[in-house]
Amino acid sequence: MTFSGCVLPLSPTWEDPAKETNYAPQVVGTVPVEGFVLPQTLTVTVTDPNVGDHVYVRWIAEYPPYNPMKTRLLRDDVELAPPADGTPVFAMPSVANVSCLNLAPQTSAHPVTALVTDRAFPKPSETPGTNPQDLFTKLDSNGLSAEAHWVLNVDCP
Repeated sequence: MTFSGCVLPLSPTWEDPAKETNYAPQVVGTVPVEGFVLPQTLTVTVTDPNVGDHVYVRWIAEYPPYNPMKTRLLRDDVELAPPADGTPVFAMPSVANVSCLNLAPQTSAHPVTALVTDRAFPKPSETPGTNPQDLFTKLDSNGLSAEAHWVLNVDCP
């Protein structure tokens, strides 16, 4: 038995290239080492495996836990742009001379957090009605983060 007819080729399948997986930024080192320290300059060494991602660092005093009377930013957010040579961000942002001038009074243990993200932090004006604690730590739904933590041991009158 023979069959005759024409054979039609299958149509090509068009697919968008696979999206690159978004990996969280990383804290690869701290100076001083995370833990209990005396007041001083704090530094994080950060990177992001995703070439082309910006990295943002927010320095938060008296956090965690959030306290509406004490929690505050130690400096403006730091934005680290990816290098022009096509390599990932690798940088060492710091907050200088953290002392009682930057910390809440009447306590001797002051938690400090470096929050490292791969998305810019929303501005309070862009998120009206947001819970005050979220203004410090909220990321957009695609943002990933890493953290470094210290506790500064100093009595602040």
